[in-house]
Amino acid sequence: MIFILKYWIKLSFVEYKDSLLYLFGICSLEQTSILTANNFMPSISVLMAVKNGFPYLEESIGSILNQTHADFQLVIVDDSSTDGTVKYIEGLNDDRILLVSAKGAGLVDALNTGLEYCAAPLVARMDADDVCMENRLALQYGAMSANSDIGVL
Repeated sequence: MIFILKYWIKLSFVEYKDSLLYLFGICSLEQTSILTANNFMPSISVLMAVKNGFPYLEESIGSILNQTHADFQLVIVDDSSTDGTVKYIEGLNDDRILLVSAKGAGLVDALNTGLEYCAAPLVARMDADDVCMENRLALQYGAMSANSDIGVL
């Protein structure tokens, strides 16, 4: 499943995300202003949840890191892997990657956890065994930018 979401509210991104996270009880008011480790605001956050996906990660993560649209953050949520997934991701030297741990409650919980760390106004989903074309983010970002009435692509 690969798609990209766009927030419709005219608030700033941080205000909008913060209010949703608090409204739905995902986190407290004190926890809402989460950016990446480097405190930058990318144009796209790519959200990937993984549990024991080690055999696929090199190709999958590589296909994101080699995008022609390089202004993104890759939020990877590890859902209690036991196969070397975490060690592999920790060994990647790219400031755009943010590794987050989840409690092993499944895909939906891992994705909800990861959304808390997405700093961009657009969120693209990527499964750990997906491989995308090098221009995926550029094409989706262009389509979303050119069509303000589109919320999901």
